[in-house]
Amino acid sequence: MDIQDPQNTPDDTKGDPGLTSATGATEQTDTVAGVADTDQRQPTADAQPPATDSRAASADEAAGLAETAPLPVLQSRGEAAATRPMADTVADMAQSTSAGAPLPVGAEIGDYRIVESGAVDARGPFYVAEPKDAAAHPEEAAPGLRYIVRELTNGASDQLAHIVAMGLRHPVLLTPVALAREDGRLFLVSMEIADEHGVRVPPMSVGERLRPVDALRAGIELADALATMHRNGLAHLHISPAEVTLYDGRIYLSGVEDATLAATDDEARPLFARDANFLARTMGVIGGVLDTPTLDEGTSAQRSLREIALRGEASAFTRAEELAESFALTLQMLASAGAEMGADIRSVRLAITADAATTVGLVRAANQDAYGLACFNVYDDAAADAPVGVFLVADGMGGEAHGEIASRLVVRNVTAEMTRQFTLPTTSWPAQTVFDPAEAVANAPGVTLAQALELAVKEANRQTRAFGQRLKATTGSTVTALAVSGARAAIAHLGDSRAYLLRDNQLLQLTEDHSLLARMEAVKHPMLEDPNFLVPRSVLYRSVGQEDDVSPDMMEFAIAPGDRLLLCSDGLWDELAPQVIGQVMAEASSPRSCARDLVALANASGGNDNSTAVAIFIEAEAEDDAVEQRAARGFSAETQGDASADAAEAERAQDIGDALAGAEAPDTEDAPTSAVEDASSSEPPTSAE
Repeated sequence: MDIQDPQNTPDDTKGDPGLTSATGATEQTDTVAGVADTDQRQPTADAQPPATDSRAASADEAAGLAETAPLPVLQSRGEAAATRPMADTVADMAQSTSAGAPLPVGAEIGDYRIVESGAVDARGPFYVAEPKDAAAHPEEAAPGLRYIVRELTNGASDQLAHIVAMGLRHPVLLTPVALAREDGRLFLVSMEIADEHGVRVPPMSVGERLRPVDALRAGIELADALATMHRNGLAHLHISPAEVTLYDGRIYLSGVEDATLAATDDEARPLFARDANFLARTMGVIGGVLDTPTLDEGTSAQRSLREIALRGEASAFTRAEELAESFALTLQMLASAGAEMGADIRSVRLAITADAATTVGLVRAANQDAYGLACFNVYDDAAADAPVGVFLVADGMGGEAHGEIASRLVVRNVTAEMTRQFTLPTTSWPAQTVFDPAEAVANAPGVTLAQALELAVKEANRQTRAFGQRLKATTGSTVTALAVSGARAAIAHLGDSRAYLLRDNQLLQLTEDHSLLARMEAVKHPMLEDPNFLVPRSVLYRSVGQEDDVSPDMMEFAIAPGDRLLLCSDGLWDELAPQVIGQVMAEASSPRSCARDLVALANASGGNDNSTAVAIFIEAEAEDDAVEQRAARGFSAETQGDASADAAEAERAQDIGDALAGAEAPDTEDAPTSAVEDASSSEPPTSAE
């Protein structure tokens, strides 16, 4: 493991498997929706800064400044939108309007432009649109994703307006993205999936099915999406194959615009449980297992998926997270038992290389950035989801006391807590399945990947608050952390450090800046038009150490071979345009060269702050060519007496499947695969191979 406190270091040290449909075609899965980079407001020569020099601002102060003027009807996406007042806009949107003349191609609806007109479906006329600023909508990288515009002649309900304002963001959610009024007419802009001919992709209710093992994997993504809705107080309440779409190996959930906003926790619990149970049954239908006569028939994957579906039918699940854990645990148990997973599952072994660079810059006297890299890997017959790693950047607040110690506390505590709560349990757990499957189920790791990361950040916040109390002064830090277990990834984020993903030559910003300026830009605050008004870019309203209880932004997604990720402090992205960052990431020969080139360019562009880059490259692990060589020589496993071993493996898979029946899956999102790999900034890049 490499945990770097740059203030003690010289400045110059500085693919997910495809979902396979019933036809047998393997396709690439998953995409990540991000937030495109927003140009930062530059201060004018005569602008005067506010009295405070602190980077931290209370949430109340930030919200107060951002909400002092009327807000436009157009609801932009993002976390800041969820905080905006809705009273004025909701009343306006609820008014009925008469349908007007058809919109021509080229007409502008808020931030969108009509590109196709004249289409009609069961819900009435609609238009196909594109963002006027494509860079602000990086989610378009998802194959087949397009925006459609419908006129709302009956106005918009309070709930729809709130859903749009929440700016929900998840790789598999097809969400409403904007409400806009033009010439007295109200329009809704939302996402949908269309094929290469521009025809809307039909839902899975029309009959397409997944292999059971792929239905299990898709279930994890859909359950994660439901959990995102639930964390925002939304119950879907329409989960069925009619709301699930499969295209180009990616699974999507629609119907978000018809979700129900739960007013209280007591109201929410049964609604969220209903969603989870309906999804369990839906995945049974999509996996084609509900017509299996008994659990004793079919493959291990079929029996396990059917058991989950039947538990949903019996209303056994209480949370979407519980269902996701059940799907993930089942997959891991099947892999550990050598069950019929299919070549696409067993071959999805990823190799992760990571390295970092940091610099004090050309202006600052000390480096208050810190970073950490830790990657564990085990290679054996059960390591279907290896490797396990955590990577993070923390930027101590320059305006606070001992920012360099705050960033040190964050990096070391997050790394240590992730190792204790997730990495070590998942590393040892597969060995337990060898002796007693039932006991292994009972002793499975107690938290999921995302849960462990969130708990680790909260522990870092507790330690930072304790340090501030000892100093009798406020101290704080940002944190942007990436945790990986096999093809699964989670991000925890507070502050204005950033995470980027380069996928298919598209650079996506995965985090949103928790700065006052970013919030005001998100709501298009009119004060930003005043050339004499200056908001320092560095004033934060959310950070580590700012309050006793923090809840970081969390995001879960899948990684795939070819992905490249970057974690960086604001001193880097403030100096370099997104195009430059993307180009360096794409052309770099290794994570080390990527990180070093980025911090060098930041210095060359001014070096006004400390800058740190952590680069993580994802590749497919090299295949063992001895298998093909043996096949070429005519080697037969059966003639070597392996048939009996295969029978023993099948029997063990049956035992594990039986142990799963009726068991309530414990928390484990990407069950165990790990091992021990150290990353060092003074050695070649980490390779978890």
